[in-house]
Amino acid sequence: MSEPLTRDDLKREFESFEHRFEQKLEQKLDQKLGNLKRELFLEIGHAIQVGVEQFSKAIGVVDDKYRDLPAETRAVRRDLDAHVADVARHANPRATGGKRR
Repeated sequence: MSEPLTRDDLKREFESFEHRFEQKLEQKLDQKLGNLKRELFLEIGHAIQVGVEQFSKAIGVVDDKYRDLPAETRAVRRDLDAHVADVARHANPRATGGKRR
């Protein structure tokens, strides 16, 4: 026959149980938290990827819209240089008696 449990025995048993329970609970919570972190990082990564793709599409639209701009700018600059070089169009007003064409 076993001896009756004393109050101290029960207290030690309860403390032991409490310690084991806390360890298991902490382990489960760490596991759940780790899973949540992984899921969160995956979601953030996905959201960033979607944002980058949308940004790339928007930049592509701007690139397409202004693709011919350098060539057009060179043509305008060439015409402007030719216009500036035309001395007849830019005669000194004092030399012609103050009259402009």
